[in-house]
Amino acid sequence: MSISGMTGFARAEGEHEGLRWIWELKSVNGRGLDVKLRTPAGFDALDPPARAAIAARFKRGSVQVNLMLARDPGRAQPVRVDVELVERLLAEGEPFIKAKRVKRPRWDGLLAVRGVVLAEDAVELSQADREALDAALLAGFDEALGQLAEARRAEGHTLAGVLRDGAERVAPIADETVRLVKERMGLYT
Repeated sequence: MSISGMTGFARAEGEHEGLRWIWELKSVNGRGLDVKLRTPAGFDALDPPARAAIAARFKRGSVQVNLMLARDPGRAQPVRVDVELVERLLAEGEPFIKAKRVKRPRWDGLLAVRGVVLAEDAVELSQADREALDAALLAGFDEALGQLAEARRAEGHTLAGVLRDGAERVAPIADETVRLVKERMGLYT
């Protein structure tokens, strides 16, 4: 019978299409299985498969999971201009321009309006791109989960050694106790 511990730490890093990610998993003692999962906004869909993967590997312990994401700073950040918003702004401003209350806006002024320039983070991914990203993230999570399981097995191996050593030290004392009890009981019968 192998003993598994409940404490351990694991970290897995990876990259997908310029997005760097880090999974950190920490497990401590707990009566049942308690999972606390933190993901960045917009990545809530990873919660159910991550919880299911944890439950498939562990029955006990308090497991804390944290996903951190960052864009690769060395990679150019694609941007998109919301042309529909620019068109709406121009259309809404036309009466003011015709009435000579304001001058026609310049391009740099339009680009400065919040929501006109969208960084890649704000651009919606296609379903296929999002599925590929989620698959890469879950593969990294599985790697970290494997590391955590190995850390818990290593702790269990250490605990088994401690228990075995303790049992080996107690065994002669227990044998001597039984011998003494039998000897004493023999005196009173």
